[in-house]
Amino acid sequence: MKIKINGINLNYEKIGQGYPLIMLHGNNQSLKIYKKLARKLKRYFTIYLIDSRNHGKSDYSEEFSYEIMADDVKNFVEKLNLENPNIIGFSDGAIVATITEIKYPKTFNKMALLGINLSPRDILHKEYIKTKILSKIIKSKKIKLMLNEPNITAEELSKIKAKMLFVKAENDIFKEEMYEKIKKSCKDAKFLTITGHNHSSYINNEDIIYKDLLEFFYEGDINDNRSKWDKFKL
Repeated sequence: MKIKINGINLNYEKIGQGYPLIMLHGNNQSLKIYKKLARKLKRYFTIYLIDSRNHGKSDYSEEFSYEIMADDVKNFVEKLNLENPNIIGFSDGAIVATITEIKYPKTFNKMALLGINLSPRDILHKEYIKTKILSKIIKSKKIKLMLNEPNITAEELSKIKAKMLFVKAENDIFKEEMYEKIKKSCKDAKFLTITGHNHSSYINNEDIIYKDLLEFFYEGDINDNRSKWDKFKL
């Protein structure tokens, strides 16, 4: 489906039933990365899989930044009258989700932030150099974006009131100091490390963290209603 947002057409798919859940993909990807995970989650959520602008089947525009994509998400939520949805964001999607909540507090209920970085300086040196070389060869706006943005401060992160789950891979592309900074800024957040995986291998058409996500999103219900959690375990 297509929806007119901020002067462009955003492509999205709506599946499932239950509490609203938005899913945002990473750089140079599309909503297709979530197909396997979404097939399981749709039993418990009404899922909105979105192709970010300049990705997938959404329109392409000259204007392109994480803040613009955050505005897209906020307007998407408003246009569809989604009340305090949950969100899953991977990599760029996690950045967009975070900036949305910083700019527009109380947009989200719970946020699962997978493979996020707060700044290009958080990227491991060898990975940053690879990205820089690739940018010179391909001349892509998407790659250039990663070299210049985001610029999220620890103070901005600490002001987020939504419940947050931070997920990283054991062999991720970011410096460990960044995660320590996040832990100090977000004392009530939950953290999960996926062993044996790289930046995208646990999420790209995978459902490896399916149960972890359910436990996070339904934590209160699990404590109040054990039978509901037993159903999730099936």
